[in-house]
This record gives sequence, structure tokens and C-alpha cells, in this order.
Amino acid sequence: MLVLLNLALLLSPLLIYFLSNTFPPERAFAFIAISTIMTFALVIQYFKITTISLSSMTFLIVVILSISTYKHNALNWSKEMDKEAYVMFQLFDKNEIQNVYNESDNFKYYVPSLIYYFSLNKKEFHYSTNEKKQYSIHR
Repeated sequence: MLVLLNLALLLSPLLIYFLSNTFPPERAFAFIAISTIMTFALVIQYFKITTISLSSMTFLIVVILSISTYKHNALNWSKEMDKEAYVMFQLFDKNEIQNVYNESDNFKYYVPSLIYYFSLNKKEFHYSTNEKKQYSIHR
């Protein structure tokens, strides 16, 4: 019976979409976890799982989820570009470049990092484009 409840809750967003042609908000999906937690509790009770084995499984699950979260692209998408920004700052600093004019949209990502690194070293940095908004920092 509980398995059918789980399936009904998991399929409810699709059922709502096909019946009303509107997709429910994402915050409504949190309630799907209720039946999963109830099923998990019933399985633990049915198989009489001990506290030690349950703690071991929980620890293993937490470690696996932590590693997968750490490796996930959503957290690390900018890691290489942030390293490139620091290398770019080192090159600008070494060559004493403080004024940059650029029309590329790709370079805009690096501007806040460059402003940050220049401000850490108490140096001036000016970035300008053909747009009206100009970026600069004075120390």
C-alpha cells in the first residue's frame, strides 16, 4: 500500500501537468520526501535493523553524498576561470598594466576578480568598455 502511495506522490507533478497544463512550483516537491521517509522507517522496523548498522549506513550515505556534492559541477564551474583571473592579475601586475579597455563579453567575468586583487595590493585598476558603465578602483 505504501509503495502505491510513493508512486502516486512521485507521479503527481506529471499528473498535475497533464491535467491542468501548468507545472507545480518546485517548493511543492519537498512533500514527496514524506512518503519516502515513512517507507524507510517501515523498512527499518520490518527488518529490525540495529542501531549500529543503521548508524553505519547513515555515515556511509553522508560520506557518499558529501563527495558527490563536492565534485558536482554546480560548485566547481568557475574554478578554472578563477585561477585564470589570478594569473591574469599577476601578468598585469608584473607588466604594470592598470588600464584595460576591452569589448569582449568573455572578459567581463574577470573584472570583479581583478578589481579584488588590485585592491588587495592597494593599486589602481581601471576597466573600460564601449558601454556606458565603467569600472575602476582607486587606492
